[in-house]
Amino acid sequence: MKCFLCHTEIQQKECNVHFKSCHGGVNVSKLTSITCPEDDCGRLFPTYNSYKKHANAEHSEPNLVEVSAVDLPSSSSLNQHCENVNQQDHDSSSVSVDATKLYDCSRKLENFDLSVISQVDQLVAKLYSLNHFPRSHVQTVIEDFSTLNRDLISPLESAVNETLTDCGASTSQFSHISNMFKIVTNSFEHLKTEYRRLQYFTESGCYIAPIQYELGEVDIACHSSDGSLLKKKMLYGQKIPLDKVLTKFLELPDSLSSVMDYVEYLKTQNDIRNYMQCPHWQSKRSKFSVDDIVLPLWVYYDDFECNNPLGSNCLKLGGTYVSLPCLPPECQSNIENIFVALIFKTKYRGLFGDKVLFSPLIEMLTQLEKEGILVSTSDGPKRVYVITSLLLGDNLGINSLGGFAESFGANYFCRFCKTHRCDTFTQLEEDSATLRDEISYKEDVDTDNVKVRGIKSECALNVLPSFHITSNYSIDSFHDLNEGVAHYTMLHVLRHCIPKYFDVDCLNDRISMYQYGVCESNKVPLLHSEFADRRKLKMSGSETFVFVKHFGLIIGDLVPSSDPFWRLYVKLRQVFDVCQSKILTRSKAIVLKVLVKEFNSLYLSVTNDTLKPKFHNLVHYPRALLECGAFEQMSTKPFERKHRDLLAPAHATTSRRNVGLTIAKQIQLNLCFRLLSNKSILPKTLFGPSDVISLYDLDCYLAIAKRLPSIILSNASTCLSHNWVEIKGTMYKTGMVLFINVNEAGPVFGMIEFIISRDECISFVFRYFVTFGFNQHVCAFEVDNSNVFSCISQSDLFDPMPLSLNFSIENEKYVILRHAM
Repeated sequence: MKCFLCHTEIQQKECNVHFKSCHGGVNVSKLTSITCPEDDCGRLFPTYNSYKKHANAEHSEPNLVEVSAVDLPSSSSLNQHCENVNQQDHDSSSVSVDATKLYDCSRKLENFDLSVISQVDQLVAKLYSLNHFPRSHVQTVIEDFSTLNRDLISPLESAVNETLTDCGASTSQFSHISNMFKIVTNSFEHLKTEYRRLQYFTESGCYIAPIQYELGEVDIACHSSDGSLLKKKMLYGQKIPLDKVLTKFLELPDSLSSVMDYVEYLKTQNDIRNYMQCPHWQSKRSKFSVDDIVLPLWVYYDDFECNNPLGSNCLKLGGTYVSLPCLPPECQSNIENIFVALIFKTKYRGLFGDKVLFSPLIEMLTQLEKEGILVSTSDGPKRVYVITSLLLGDNLGINSLGGFAESFGANYFCRFCKTHRCDTFTQLEEDSATLRDEISYKEDVDTDNVKVRGIKSECALNVLPSFHITSNYSIDSFHDLNEGVAHYTMLHVLRHCIPKYFDVDCLNDRISMYQYGVCESNKVPLLHSEFADRRKLKMSGSETFVFVKHFGLIIGDLVPSSDPFWRLYVKLRQVFDVCQSKILTRSKAIVLKVLVKEFNSLYLSVTNDTLKPKFHNLVHYPRALLECGAFEQMSTKPFERKHRDLLAPAHATTSRRNVGLTIAKQIQLNLCFRLLSNKSILPKTLFGPSDVISLYDLDCYLAIAKRLPSIILSNASTCLSHNWVEIKGTMYKTGMVLFINVNEAGPVFGMIEFIISRDECISFVFRYFVTFGFNQHVCAFEVDNSNVFSCISQSDLFDPMPLSLNFSIENEKYVILRHAM
């Protein structure tokens, strides 16, 4: 037999002597890790007794004896045994080498087994994460893979064994290879059924299963041999444990650390770049100690239709999502970082009320704020408190969940103030005397008269420790501006300009020929000849935004600047530019207040129309800007994109028995794959097609050499030139325009000529534009090419978002900013 400590061949009768003499009388009964030394095994055992049981059961000649502290041999016997062992070690060094090789083989086999299991786990988790792939098909794929493994590996194993025989391989080598084939053949065994799979992923901590919660009972008709009967049926909603989800998310690589780094960075900035710099958050944060880790959480609610809304089986579901606005900017628009909290049928709100439906959410959010979550980090566990700070949604979603009147036709439709509907027709600015507060809100709830108060019921979320609906200054600029104010305004402008300055065919020809630029993914659809008879343009919100932004360049040369309707369009553009800003100062709130007043006044005087309810929402924008920061961060667009993740599994299955549970499971399986992959939340830098170039061959080399990073300049003869690169989630291509800087003369622009890199150090080689100034008529900067070159890194740009070069009908070059500077 072999000693499991030194792998020396010893006789059974010499066990006690060997442990006493060669291993210092070690007490093997107290060992906590024993590796079986037998050929092709190498298994680990926590105790000597468990090792003995294994050897007796698995190996034909274990020859194990009890190691006892009594009946020890004499001193002479010990000396003789040591001499024999030393002589054996000297004469049989090859045996020791073979034992070492065997140990290495065992380790390799164990690592191979773990590697195969890891790869199979990720494959199955990835199959489950495909939203359009039904879960029932995963079972079919796994069965087919298992069959394929057996059919392919069996002849391969026979061929390998024949080759090993011809090469004179040892028995241990045969066994080692055979075990590797067995591992691959049975690689899906632990994930054989869906029950095993979900159980396995749950135990790993990656799958956080949704939980059904009871809403209440309803009477349903059941047919039997005795006729129709009424039975009680319990209805359910789906909740997902937010504490577990957020804990796992913050434990992902770079998650909590990048958040804390970003929070510290915000403290050094004077401009408002994030909600965490705003008074609204500071008042909530002040309830905690300075040393506490406290993060804001935004809650979003909306309804979505998972069937054909015009069909007989239409089914509307209510989805509640949460997000962390404190994430670094490059992570905020990623819908993977938006998490589902509740899913239920919308009609249940009418049956049971918001307090019942949202009670699990309220319980989870309260726990997150009062108790926090314990996040494991490299510096040890840290407690993180999460405060519900804003309720987001479109106007209907916020008003319904907030308990306000849901119709814009109500006498008091505004959730911010108690201005009568008739007064909003001509209101130019906010009346602070009519603003809602907690005291007046409670009085309005107690009055219970929606016609005179504008409140149907109390908001269910008001019971949260740091939340009240009257201080919820969340703005939905996408629906207010893109799908509201812009439609009304542009319809009036078009009705006036057609046919006074041009006709529909002329405008459509200009639209079809216009070059929107490399940065614009949306295109403006052609106008229908009967557009003037409609209440809105037949465009989506994103298409309307593009239309407004480029309308001046498309057709502005045919309309005089003095035209009052064109001045209305220019004023609309100015409102858009401020509302789209991502970096704010307090002065911008004052500017916005003046712009809204001027815009509403001009709209009334030019169009002879009344202000619609979405125009009234604009008067509250300056206050919301001061309280909560940039509107773009509160946009509902990422959350509406999240709807697609919920709709896909609903469309992938034909069952509608419990579609909410189906969707909830699929969403959590998506998260399971992300957690199992354990990838950083920070986006990777991606490179497009590349060529090796020498910077010396560039005509502009001498002009850019002094500004090139040293790591690139150190070996300028071999650099990579890329067609495109994606940095922090933003795509850059040659031909895009960079916003380099702002000087006394205005903004400085440059066009990307080359994108070069070396060892992931990236630099943009660009050609400066000559900026002639801002053209008020078309709301764009007129530019032209220059012969001056330079280079810059992404971190040094004034605004990291690239721009496009656009052309007027006279082929003049213009750059349109995404938002006001």
